[in-house]
Amino acid sequence: MKNPTILIADDHRDFRESLVEMLARTGKYDTLEAENGAEALRLIEANPQIDCILLDYFMPELNGLEVVERLRTLAPQIPVVMISSYAGKPPGWVEEKAGQADVIYAGKSAEQILRAVDKNVHIAPEIEIDDYLRRRLQDEGFVFESAAMKKVVHQAIMASNSQLSVLLTGETGVGKTQLARLIHVLSDNNGLEPFIAFACSNYAANQQLFSSQVFGHTRSAFTNANVDKKSLFEEAGGGTLFLDEISEIPLEAQATLLAALDQRTYQRLGENKVRPIHCRIISATNRELEREAQESLFRLDLLQRLKQEVILIPPLRERTEDVPVLVRLYLREYAQSEKGRILRIEPEAVAYLKRQDWPGNTRQLRAILTRAAHATQSQSISVADLYPMMRDAAPLKAPPPAPPVTQAASSPAKAELRQPMIEEHSSEGRLEAILDRSVNDLFEHDHAGNLKEVLEQFRKRLIIESLRRSRGNVKDAERRFWGYAETGKGGLMHQIRKFGINYRQFRD
Repeated sequence: MKNPTILIADDHRDFRESLVEMLARTGKYDTLEAENGAEALRLIEANPQIDCILLDYFMPELNGLEVVERLRTLAPQIPVVMISSYAGKPPGWVEEKAGQADVIYAGKSAEQILRAVDKNVHIAPEIEIDDYLRRRLQDEGFVFESAAMKKVVHQAIMASNSQLSVLLTGETGVGKTQLARLIHVLSDNNGLEPFIAFACSNYAANQQLFSSQVFGHTRSAFTNANVDKKSLFEEAGGGTLFLDEISEIPLEAQATLLAALDQRTYQRLGENKVRPIHCRIISATNRELEREAQESLFRLDLLQRLKQEVILIPPLRERTEDVPVLVRLYLREYAQSEKGRILRIEPEAVAYLKRQDWPGNTRQLRAILTRAAHATQSQSISVADLYPMMRDAAPLKAPPPAPPVTQAASSPAKAELRQPMIEEHSSEGRLEAILDRSVNDLFEHDHAGNLKEVLEQFRKRLIIESLRRSRGNVKDAERRFWGYAETGKGGLMHQIRKFGINYRQFRD
């Protein structure tokens, strides 16, 4: 498992390097360095998984207290150890403004500093995943080989032993609902209590409807409220309430939800009776909520209440060693659903799947395998079975081996399939041909049942490819491919946040 990362911000190079050496000797920590407060904030923004900050009080550009003040908005969850060079105990306002940061005074004792870091990082013993635990994980659909997912499961197990609110983050399709259910199942009540999942996006446009679903209502509380309705808190009982797509909660309802979570009580719409909340709250998002809080699109105080523990699920493209075990799991599930039709997959096909970017992550992998399994006429899935399914998905990282073709198939036809999604200099006629083929494929493969979703997915794929070709430069992508004059609320950045795309991954 990856060591916790400590950011050391101090303008004295010798002292900074001595801290790096001291932490390295323990074998427990990785380090980042900043020589002033401004650089520290840049590193924090670029590395949200920093576990603790060692912060000098006196620094150029921004001093330690100014950094702490900005951290309250940027990354309030990161603990800070403030190092003060006052000869004696500094004035009280230093501690007052430092807030929850530990303040270490003159002398800068290595032992003091290390003890403060250990206390703030809370290093937990690594949990051994034995055969029994692995079987339980597999029962919940969690199979993996990567160190990244082992860390996620470790965090989930630790979270299951507490009643703290947990925020799950990650791209669409990585398995946030699945992880929430795992935390529930591994909890002290062994999952005997209810697990209630609620998609906030279904009620994003109607504050009253959202509130009536979450808090319940009495008969006649509003028009068409003909019967009493229990709240989601009541339905969850002593179990788990999972709020998916938490960023979609109407802004007006966020204050009410915050008050309920803080007080652990609520009232149904239309009644005065105060009811207790016994369930634990797990929420999930594919958006950068800290940035949305800065833009007043999401309440910062609610975010802090929801993220007492944060678990980031990495995208599938960053843990391709998990692809083979996921493929085996999904094919076993397919065999069970199809009453015993057992399929195997050729090694070349697995290697082909590992080369893909998977913008839809594990959800997309499962869908592709299911479609290929339905389509194949043999007992083995080959690259030729997968390729037609993949050509409508994300652009290929590398061309696959050419699928078997009949003599009638021509080389230009095969080459045409490998054309990138975006052609910078394509003619109008060429564009019409591409669109005609895409529309025909959609209807022939039964994807036309929800054209709104198809359009959203296509827009997301186009944005991803334009960012890839612009190496993560949003303004350049706008200028070259989208024709926006600048990044604004209605510009490309708004779409990037809407789809939860991490544009920084495309930078060199």
